[in-house]
Amino acid sequence: MWSPGFCAPHLNASIASARNRATTRVAPTTGYVANIRGKRSKTDAADSAPNMPDALETARALDAEFARTGRLKGPLHGVVFAVKDQFDTFDMRSTSGAAAAYADDRPPRDAEIVARLRAAGAIILAKANMGEYASGDRSTYGGTTCNPYDTSRSAGRSSGGSGAAVAANLVTCAIGEETGPSARNPAANGSLVGIVATHSLVSRAGIIPASLTRDRAGILCRTVKDAATVLAAVAGYDPRDPATAASDSQVPGPGPIRTMPMGRACAASVSASCANS
Repeated sequence: MWSPGFCAPHLNASIASARNRATTRVAPTTGYVANIRGKRSKTDAADSAPNMPDALETARALDAEFARTGRLKGPLHGVVFAVKDQFDTFDMRSTSGAAAAYADDRPPRDAEIVARLRAAGAIILAKANMGEYASGDRSTYGGTTCNPYDTSRSAGRSSGGSGAAVAANLVTCAIGEETGPSARNPAANGSLVGIVATHSLVSRAGIIPASLTRDRAGILCRTVKDAATVLAAVAGYDPRDPATAASDSQVPGPGPIRTMPMGRACAASVSASCANS
C-alpha cells in the first residue's frame, strides 16, 4: 500500500515548501496518485470535461497561478485531501457507503466544506470509503476498510476510510464525519490527530445525513497544527446551514496557530482526539 519512494509531508511543511518554491504542487500530488494507482474521478472517464480537472491538472493549475502571481491560492494551497463519501462532490459520486441506485449519480454541487477546501487551494484526490450510512465498518459499495497498521483491526468505524487514507500515506489530510465517535476512533486507531467541530462552527450543507442533531465534520491530519489549519479554512457561517449563524464570534482569527501540549483542552468550540501524534 505504501510507496517507499514517496514520503508524505505534513500540511504546514508542504505549504512552506510551496511558498519558498522548494517544490511544485505537481510533485507531491504525483506521489499520492502513484500510491493509489488510479485516477481521481470515474465520473469523467474520457478526462475531457474542462470543469472537472483531475488531481494532477489541478496541481498544474496551482503551480501556474503561483508562477504568474507569486501568491498562494489560500492556506491549503496544493494540499491533497480525501473526503468521506458522505459529503457531496460535484465531480465524484456520493454513495454514503451504500450500493443504492443513486450511488452512480453525481451531485450538482459540492458540500460547503468541500467548496471551502477547494477555495483554500486544496486538491480533492478521492472519496474515502465509509461504513454504510455512517454506521459500522463495512460499506456495501466499497467493502470493509482495513487498518493500515494491522489489517485484522478496525480502521475506526464509519470514518475509517478517511483515517486510513492519511495513515497509509495516500493523502495529507482527510475529512471524516462524526455521529457517534467515528472521527475520534480513526484518529486513535490510525495514530492521527482528529478535530471534530460543533454544529455551529462548520457547515453540514451537502452531507448525506445520519442524524440532524449529531452529524459533525471531522478533520484528520498527522499533527495538531495541521488539523487546526484545516479547521480555520472551513469554519464559518453558511446560509445553507442556519446553525452556523452562531459561529460568527467563534471562528479562529488570522494569527499564528500554536501547537497545544497534549492533555490540555482544545478551544471551547471544538473537541480533539490526539493519539501518538
